[in-house]
Amino acid sequence: MKILIVGAGGIGGYFGGRLAEFGCDVTFLVRSERKKSLDATGITVTSPLGDIKRRVPSILLSDLNDDFDVVFIACKSYHLPQVVSDLKSRNLKKAYYLPLLNGLGHIAVLDNVFGADKVLGGLCRIAATLTPDGEIVHLGKFAEIRIGSRSESGSVVAGQMVGLFQGAGVSAVYADNIMYEMWSKFVDLSTLAAATCTMRAPIGIINRTAAGSTFVSALIDEAASVSAASGYQIQDQKLDNTRRLLSDETSTLTSSMLRDLESGGLIEAEHIIGDLCDRGRALGVSTPFFDIARSHLQAYEMRSLAGE
Repeated sequence: MKILIVGAGGIGGYFGGRLAEFGCDVTFLVRSERKKSLDATGITVTSPLGDIKRRVPSILLSDLNDDFDVVFIACKSYHLPQVVSDLKSRNLKKAYYLPLLNGLGHIAVLDNVFGADKVLGGLCRIAATLTPDGEIVHLGKFAEIRIGSRSESGSVVAGQMVGLFQGAGVSAVYADNIMYEMWSKFVDLSTLAAATCTMRAPIGIINRTAAGSTFVSALIDEAASVSAASGYQIQDQKLDNTRRLLSDETSTLTSSMLRDLESGGLIEAEHIIGDLCDRGRALGVSTPFFDIARSHLQAYEMRSLAGE
């Protein structure tokens, strides 16, 4: 199986590096500056689960041909339109697409261009970042991936990908109901991002403030209500686990969106927080606390665009 990894940042670099280390036929599709880095030093991952440093094949868009079975998309959501345009221009007829983006909006985008039968469902749980010198740093010891098919034709490919990741030592699971799994993560992710970005602090500090725990709990309720109205009722036990995790006053847990915000970079606010608010509004579900978080992040983006 030939696998194309779109992006060699924290997610693509980590999971693609694990597959390459296992001996899988992996190629990274990158931009010219990242290709220079990969050609010079290869993929470099620092992780509590084992470091990686190896040469890997990398190509530019101009070199991409119709020779891949799976396209593993691991970009930021705001880069997806360009990625989709690039991939569409190369007409990869036989490929299945495995996106590991935050949120849910990317599924409809990919379905519209490549067809729902060709788009697998997937999610990962990992904290990883790309340093300015091209090194991928795995923050913590947790790295999990879940993959599932959204059509009968994709079930074999999804199962094969799970097997490859397991062989590479990654905690990988085949999800029979991958859309439920993705909604479940969406509830967690949107709550964590909204809370930590609005308060500019880790979960533990937020919960030690006067009304922080009330704020976090309300966000969970709103996200779960949107999920239920969308046809994905999150199980009580799962929500209880989320509440325990996000009510811990000692937790140092934060979100990748907050890390991006504090570095002055682009953020996925509209792709996550905004998308949840829009889905709620369309379904008649009130999301006042998420609306506040959205406005807060829109203000940040407006000031950033203005150079303030």
